[in-house]
Amino acid sequence: MLKKIQVISKLQKTKLPQKTIKLILRTTITRNITITRTKEREITSQKTSQKISQKTSQKIIKKKQIKEMETKKTKFRIATFNVLAPAYKRVYKKAFDGNTYKFREGLFPELWIPRTKNVIQFIKNSKSDIICLQECWLNKKSEPVILNEMGTDFIAVKKKRTKHKQDGLMTFIKKSKFDLIAYYFLEFNDGDERVITLCHLRSKQNGSEVIVANTHLTFPHGIYEKKLRLNQIKRSLSWINDYHFSAVYQKSSKQISTIITKINQKLKQFSIPKPTRYNYNSNYRHKTVGIKTKQINKFIDGIPIIFVGDFNGSYDSVYDSIFRFGFRSSFFECNKRDPLATHINHLREETNVDHIFFHNPQLDIYSIISHLVKNKSIIRDYFSNYSLKNLPFKKYRFKISPKFSSLLPQDLSDNEFPSVSKFSLSDHRPESLRLYND
Repeated sequence: MLKKIQVISKLQKTKLPQKTIKLILRTTITRNITITRTKEREITSQKTSQKISQKTSQKIIKKKQIKEMETKKTKFRIATFNVLAPAYKRVYKKAFDGNTYKFREGLFPELWIPRTKNVIQFIKNSKSDIICLQECWLNKKSEPVILNEMGTDFIAVKKKRTKHKQDGLMTFIKKSKFDLIAYYFLEFNDGDERVITLCHLRSKQNGSEVIVANTHLTFPHGIYEKKLRLNQIKRSLSWINDYHFSAVYQKSSKQISTIITKINQKLKQFSIPKPTRYNYNSNYRHKTVGIKTKQINKFIDGIPIIFVGDFNGSYDSVYDSIFRFGFRSSFFECNKRDPLATHINHLREETNVDHIFFHNPQLDIYSIISHLVKNKSIIRDYFSNYSLKNLPFKKYRFKISPKFSSLLPQDLSDNEFPSVSKFSLSDHRPESLRLYND
């Protein structure tokens, strides 16, 4: 206002006509307004550019962090051990009449408590980050002994067999190495009351994920038990398969919906189901590599799976179904042979029943989308004209590669089961595996 008054006073002193004075005033005012507006625009543009630069820098930093995480290899160990529950271990004791009789070790705390402590200390000395145990005696007396010996460095996931059975499965995960994302149980309820546990883990080192399944199958006494055991492994594999798909599908739900919306630009005949981790519908199972799929195959890497346990039998149709699924034996991959004796059974037969299998699955995107979309011809056109590199799916990139596998103790031969004087902790030998998740 002061500047305006000063200008007017100067113009009046010049004795110019009023029309010219008004024109001069208008031009000066408009010029000042334009100058102020341009300054404001410059300030706003600078602020927006700063915001954009900050966002881009944050994105670049995140991408670098992801690449650094992916380049880091997670080196870890896993061990499996059937500890022989005291409720089943046979011991010979003299009775009051002077004769020796068969008893169960669980009746004598002076026998089963020190053996349980020795078993846990032995498997802890293997320095494994994941410990999978079978035939754990899960009751009020023995369970605290196991947990106290394991200490507070591990997360314990336990599952007792159903009904009257006294043993069960335990999986211990080292807290400093992995985060437990989720864990699930499956009860077969088939008469023998077997169970299987599944743990979904995330590495604290590089964020890579792995699925660990632990089970103990029925001993094949006869034809009925053999059929029971085969049914158990088929149900286990389909259950692991369904969980793996649901876990990947939940993370890739946005990418799947973008593909479906692109396919469904012209047709609106179907809806996108909401993905849930609990959706174990068999219609959404992925097809693994090795099985015949359709002509248009677009595969992405899934989450690595480790399947361990006591499979209670020599190589037969159970192992055929495991290998057909895509699993491989870690011991064979490392040593180019199989151990001859991991267990000596009640018939005094030496067998190879304890295993650590691994699998790096791949998802067939075409089969996933085709289950969700009705018009198959549009999907074929879309996938044929769309390259695999441009698919908007998150690739996990992490794969399991075994480095060293052996039976414990390592100084004993795996061609025959050691004598009681050399190894008396159990009628099974633990198997240890060192591997990378890269």
